[in-house]
Amino acid sequence: MAEGLSDKKTNRATKITIINAMSSSSMKSIPSFWRKPLLDQLETSDSVLLNATVSAVHQLSSSNPNNEFISRLNTIANNAKLSSSVRLQALAAIPPAKQRINEAILSFLCSNLSTEISVHLRSLAVDVLTVAPLDKNNLLIVADSMKITGPMELKRLMKMFEKSEDDQIGHRLVNALLQNPALTSLTIEKLKQQLSGFGEDVIQQSKPLIKRIEKENADKIKKIEDVLALISNGDSRRGQKVFHSTKTSCIACHGMGYLGGRIGPDLTRIGSIRTERDLLESILFPSVSFVRSYEPVMIATEDGKIYNGVLKDETDNEVHLQLDAQKTIRIPVSEIEERQPGKLSIMPEGLLKNYSTQEIADLIVFLKASK
Repeated sequence: MAEGLSDKKTNRATKITIINAMSSSSMKSIPSFWRKPLLDQLETSDSVLLNATVSAVHQLSSSNPNNEFISRLNTIANNAKLSSSVRLQALAAIPPAKQRINEAILSFLCSNLSTEISVHLRSLAVDVLTVAPLDKNNLLIVADSMKITGPMELKRLMKMFEKSEDDQIGHRLVNALLQNPALTSLTIEKLKQQLSGFGEDVIQQSKPLIKRIEKENADKIKKIEDVLALISNGDSRRGQKVFHSTKTSCIACHGMGYLGGRIGPDLTRIGSIRTERDLLESILFPSVSFVRSYEPVMIATEDGKIYNGVLKDETDNEVHLQLDAQKTIRIPVSEIEERQPGKLSIMPEGLLKNYSTQEIADLIVFLKASK
């Protein structure tokens, strides 16, 4: 593969095939004979080839790329003329201790947290932010950005603030959460825990957050009946738009025909086995019941970290856990301290928060038509 990638006579399509093969090789480190060919491709002016190369280096980044790789990845990340996908993958491939998160990069990362951005790019931005060495001023900027994030990003980003005790950061965070429609994707118990370190003033400021979550959780019962009453006026085509929108990102996790992800249950024929009420309740209350083979698992590791996700694969040496629409981690079996059934679905609550009752009814009609 290295020879083919280095050969100037090899066409672009073949080079991309070679790079993709490297990416999917599951190598624990980048072989020495791959390094120069990959480094050379990181300087290509061909955007398609560069995207494939950066993606491959990202996949192999657990090997702790050397300084030459890191230098070129930083150059790519700071090049505003390149696509967001390439820049984000370049940042994600750099070990946290060697990331240079300057003002421009931080602004770029935060701009990719919006629900208007694809779930893939949002997930990459969160991947970088949650491990980056951020100071107080950086955290204040991220806190301000919490008002535009969606449910999947919100849960992961909140973990960044758990160890902070700076009340200025706490006040800024609560103020942003008050403006975020996806707030109700957070559980009251977890939110209280995450804000507890900021002090009494921040806890008092957060009371409206708690009340809002309590009220909206109670309102969900009534919303079921309101949506069902509009089913007869629902439109499958409008519902299809909701299903494919960046705000819900349903297609990122669920297959529909030949399209979509394979993280959650396939929905191609869901309409033939679920009623409208069943479909609606599974969306509004995703953690009440779980589809067989998609039950969440909670894993605690020896270093004190806790992961909740769906088991995707398991060997004698490691467990592959799907954390959300884009994030999969490999946990060595030797590092697992505790493992038990999870209580929370990786599908967050609040995905339909930005949609009207009629639009939700349209989505249910679309799903029910899938038979």
